[in-house]
Amino acid sequence: MDNLLELIFGLFVEVPMDLTMESRSVKPWVKTMLMFIAINFMTLLMALIAIDAYGDPDAVTDWYVSLAAAVIFFAASVIVCIIGHKRSWLGKRVCPLQTPTATVYRNTPNPDVVIRTAYLTDLDAIAAVEAECFPAAEAATREEFAHRLRHYANHFWLMFDADKLISFVDGFVTDEPDLTDEMYANAALHNESGAWQMIFGVNTIPAYRRHGYAAQLIEQAILDARRQGRKGVVLTCKPEKVPYYMKFGFKNEGISKNSTHGEAIWHQMRLTF
Repeated sequence: MDNLLELIFGLFVEVPMDLTMESRSVKPWVKTMLMFIAINFMTLLMALIAIDAYGDPDAVTDWYVSLAAAVIFFAASVIVCIIGHKRSWLGKRVCPLQTPTATVYRNTPNPDVVIRTAYLTDLDAIAAVEAECFPAAEAATREEFAHRLRHYANHFWLMFDADKLISFVDGFVTDEPDLTDEMYANAALHNESGAWQMIFGVNTIPAYRRHGYAAQLIEQAILDARRQGRKGVVLTCKPEKVPYYMKFGFKNEGISKNSTHGEAIWHQMRLTF
């Protein structure tokens, strides 16, 4: 019995969990099914442990019932995850157990430049670019970015020149229409099915500025928000940047009453679809 328990645990619990947590090459919906495998067989494992511990003949019947229930539950889970991967229900995925694999965009004019969404492993590069682009009073910290990446890595748009991160745009999604300072600090407020795509930062390192790289990222963020059925995009900027964002169709709503971070004056800009 001990050998059987070890085999079940190794094949159907440890392996799926390792693939779910570590692998980037496995698609998110496959990871979700692997997680269901692990959960189902953990249930069976507990049933087998109970049989082994108590030696109750009636427990064998219970084990068959548990097995049948687990098989039915797993089959239903597979069907739901496959359908959920192909379709969108209420604007979000049915099986959001894992951060999706990063999306790579290939529509940049420069073939050496790649735009993609983020992984948690991009944390150090993102924090370094932020520190180079903003004064300490306005820059997000490494810890804040770690929190953001855990909640909405798929709402980071990163631009690389070869392996070097040169620019990024990030911001979460919410039903709240106005951007507030609390949103910068609390990534848990992200709502994947929210109406408004917020933009918290637009960053390009000095050596790569004035080449239109930030504009490409902003346009990609706007395009994705449209495709996802949002109402629009909201950001704040300093007064001298207002004309820049108006070129993308943003309207100036005046000085923000909800954002004063860095003790600066920020104008709220809104692009409504």
